[in-house]
Amino acid sequence: MATLKGEIDAFYETLDEADRDQKEAFTNLSDASTALEVARVEMCIAQYADLGTLMSYFSRTPLSLKVYFDLKSIRNGRQFLFTGKVKKNYFHKIVERTLLPDTPLMLTNNGVTDLKFYISDKKNGTIGATFITVAAGNSKDIVASDLGDVSLLHFLMVFNPDLVNKGEFEVEFL
Repeated sequence: MATLKGEIDAFYETLDEADRDQKEAFTNLSDASTALEVARVEMCIAQYADLGTLMSYFSRTPLSLKVYFDLKSIRNGRQFLFTGKVKKNYFHKIVERTLLPDTPLMLTNNGVTDLKFYISDKKNGTIGATFITVAAGNSKDIVASDLGDVSLLHFLMVFNPDLVNKGEFEVEFL
């Protein structure tokens, strides 16, 4: 029995060490992720300051800035990719946008529960009769009119009917 107890204790120690190593790796990843986000924000602030300095310097010839910045995107840019999470048994507004019936979209469900995508006339609109279900871990290419009457409904929404799991989604305007 003493030999068996020794083997069990050694195996337990191996498992405990692996658990500690994994927790340390998660902490290191979290710290690196936080540091990356801080660096990203600082870089954006610096770039915005550079834009202001160059706008002041080229105030009489603003088109000269196009050498340094993509002015078209700065002036007219629209977001085309939306990601987010939706609480369990809850709806979430993704974006308010006027859509043409043939606007192509890709709906992606990155979570573990089925999600229902729909459009509404208000930002807190609940799901109606017309919606697109995207199974967990899948994507669907659709056109806006598949979601309903885009001439009346301008809020793109997602509903998570799951009572246990949160949902994760991605919507891309193609």
